[in-house]
Amino acid sequence: MDCPRGAHLRSVLPTPVDTSDLWTGPRPRDRLLCWLRLGSALNSFLHGVFPRQFPSPHCPFAACGGVETVEHFLLRCSGYARHRATMLHAVHAACPGRIVSVDLLLGASAPSGARSAIGDAVAHFVVATRRSLLLPR
Repeated sequence: MDCPRGAHLRSVLPTPVDTSDLWTGPRPRDRLLCWLRLGSALNSFLHGVFPRQFPSPHCPFAACGGVETVEHFLLRCSGYARHRATMLHAVHAACPGRIVSVDLLLGASAPSGARSAIGDAVAHFVVATRRSLLLPR
């Protein structure tokens, strides 16, 4: 079905899946993953909604300078390299041989048996980087 409603979400999940399979763990962890899937917890989104509180869509690391999107945050930002290495080690242990992508990290293309471990690794990454402080309670 080609409905324009929700078309922006197809970049994260191009082929619909049974969403009950995406909710694999404790509610706080799944909430973190949901906010990342929606892309609504980082500066690129928050700047458009709350420009006074978030004056820039860019990454908080001045040396980085990139726009803080979900892909930038999870895979590219040099400011989070140490935390990312820990996350990627856990992801590779749970899902060896897979190329790490946003789809894999957020559960869209992860094998169902590895989703919980990958979700845990991503949640630990978000908390370790202190970006979870931006998320609504």
